[in-house]
Amino acid sequence: GGISVFFLSAGYAVYGAMMCSPRKRGTTTVAQEKGLNSGVFSHIRDERIMEPLLASKQRWQEALTQGLIERLSVMSKKGIFLSGYYYSAEGEARKLVVLVHGILDSAAGLGYLAEEYHKRDWDVLNLDLRGHGESGGTRYTMGVREAEDLALWIDLIQKKWPKKEVLIHGISLGGATALMYSGFPEVAESPVKGVVSDSSFGSYKQAAKTLVTAVVRVGWIAQGIVCCMSFFSILHTGIGFGKMRPEEAVTRKKIPVLAIHGEADALVPLATISGLFYGIRGLLDEILIVPDAPHIGAYFYKPEAYMNHIEAFATRSMG
Repeated sequence: GGISVFFLSAGYAVYGAMMCSPRKRGTTTVAQEKGLNSGVFSHIRDERIMEPLLASKQRWQEALTQGLIERLSVMSKKGIFLSGYYYSAEGEARKLVVLVHGILDSAAGLGYLAEEYHKRDWDVLNLDLRGHGESGGTRYTMGVREAEDLALWIDLIQKKWPKKEVLIHGISLGGATALMYSGFPEVAESPVKGVVSDSSFGSYKQAAKTLVTAVVRVGWIAQGIVCCMSFFSILHTGIGFGKMRPEEAVTRKKIPVLAIHGEADALVPLATISGLFYGIRGLLDEILIVPDAPHIGAYFYKPEAYMNHIEAFATRSMG
């Protein structure tokens, strides 16, 4: 009846807003505008985050224009062009970090982390996820296909730089992608020695429900919309929300994980990721909660402590 039509229509609209590249939609949708203007996206209006982030983004673009950063690419299994950027250290670096950005962002948005690692004598490979930046593709699978793409980049590293030891550092969707990758069987034989995951969700179904509830304000309506979103995801990509679960992937992980989260994260509240944290309990694993920090805000609220934790974690994981 009418209610089924409502849920299907709303589910399709929100799926398009949250899980399709802007190049697919062409314009910002009403559903996306409502989501971005809700309290759960307060971090994009936080000057403490956005001012340094946008300044470093500009510096990254300038370095790219000046030829200081090398463009690389791989092709996905289905022929999607994937773009990456290699920023080599001044000397001969043994360590390489792979940076993986969040949704509606690009490699340039992690310019601040590229700078931090580079000045510590790391090589940096900064990626554009599918559907973002200069990479092809139009639909997101919230870490599932993205983790398969990440595996292709690790293969490239092994071929080009066989002696490098690798750390993967992901933010938000990038963090979820890194955690999904950590559960792949081949990771044990790869050069990847650890994962830093900042602001990841544990289950995308729960993360979507948090966002949709913030817009529609009624739990059961949000639940119905999320179920229909998952239906359209299966229809378009073959992957439903039940597979978008980093909290399940980490139970099979082969490498140590440092999970970082802002205490005041409204988009992925701490209360919704207990399952993820439960899976991150190995001998070399660590969880860092940054007081008062919103989503993706941990670095910007405590930059020195943030990088010190990562350096200590890398030393333990990589030797």
